[in-house]
Amino acid sequence: IKRYLTQREYTQNNLKTAEISQREAEVVTEIRSGKTNKEISETLYIEESTVKIHIKNIYKKLNVKNRHSLMAKLSDH
Repeated sequence: IKRYLTQREYTQNNLKTAEISQREAEVVTEIRSGKTNKEISETLYIEESTVKIHIKNIYKKLNVKNRHSLMAKLSDH
């Protein structure tokens, strides 16, 4: 029986392959839920500037340029 990955499993596998840190994965989760940088900073109890650094690192690791392309890459399968 062929088993398909759930969206969450697929995303986690992609993030592990890209060597995304645990904190960066948390930021990705918040981005996927549609939160702004300010909302992410409030949810994760970090400075908004730190959120921006995490996002920059995520984009570099996943070779994307913006949230739209990040979402497309994570949902592409």
